[in-house]
Amino acid sequence: MPKSPGANLYKDAARWPVIPPWWLLSSPQAAALINVTPATLHIWRTRGEGPKTVPPLFLKPTQGDPIFHMYGTLRSWAAERVGIQYSFDDQCWDYFREDCPMLTDGVGSMAARTREFDRQYEASRREVGKGDEPRWVSLPTIQRLDPYYAKQPKWRRPDAKYKWADLY
Repeated sequence: MPKSPGANLYKDAARWPVIPPWWLLSSPQAAALINVTPATLHIWRTRGEGPKTVPPLFLKPTQGDPIFHMYGTLRSWAAERVGIQYSFDDQCWDYFREDCPMLTDGVGSMAARTREFDRQYEASRREVGKGDEPRWVSLPTIQRLDPYYAKQPKWRRPDAKYKWADLY
């Protein structure tokens, strides 16, 4: 048994979905992504060995109080298992370069850039719902991200997710 949980998880980085690193995945989604059972993820979490979770106080209570992982921290954790450093900010920059290069220019905090992306994504999604052509985020990007967006939990305060993202 390897000394580092999940040591073989980052070997095929191409299979990781291209989604914003600040979005959240439920524990079952995270477990499926790193190819372990939710029970294994739970055991790692209780031992302090697994990826960090979003503190429940940031999210609105829901039935069963599911555990959520920020996608970027999950990727960083998996990368560390094989000796790679892939910070949250680096993931955000890589994501912006790929899906919305206009956010790589200028100045501003990462929280402001992520907030702007979410605002523009939601606006583009509404435009597609009305049958219009999206102005900011491409239709293929919306179609790729929609299954993940639909499962995002509700935050107690909408701005809390961006403040929490700055911690990582």
